[in-house]
Amino acid sequence: MNNPIDEAYDRWKVADVAARALERAVTEAWQRHECAAGAPPSRELLREAACLRHDAREKLAHAIGLLHAAGLIQPSSGTPRRARRLAAARPALQ
Repeated sequence: MNNPIDEAYDRWKVADVAARALERAVTEAWQRHECAAGAPPSRELLREAACLRHDAREKLAHAIGLLHAAGLIQPSSGTPRRARRLAAARPALQ
């Protein structure tokens, strides 16, 4: 049986790994540029890194929303309003 929470978590982990890899490439490009050994990261690379990070954050918010809906975690007082709205909108898992 597939657990939707585990699947959502796994999707976030894959997205996070991809985002981190591209963020590392951006950091390395900036470091080479600062040492006068290369060009700064391209706009396309920066845009792609931002898109992957956004995707990873969305997947994490979804996984957290499923955890909230299942009653496995409760929002803290520091939880952003959007995450609380997502959690409230998720149907309870059975």
